[in-house]
Amino acid sequence: MRDILILIEKKRAEMYEAMDTYGFNDDKTIKVSQELDKLVAMEQRRRLGARG
Repeated sequence: MRDILILIEKKRAEMYEAMDTYGFNDDKTIKVSQELDKLVAMEQRRRLGARG
């Protein structure tokens, strides 16, 4: 559980760095943002599964 949260925080920092370096609409920033979205979705599915 903590591993994915650490990955999410690292990916979030990477996204902020990409935004600062390349801007919001650059392909690199968008790619990192999509990777972050996937990690967050994985964690949400895990949490929802843990409830059932």
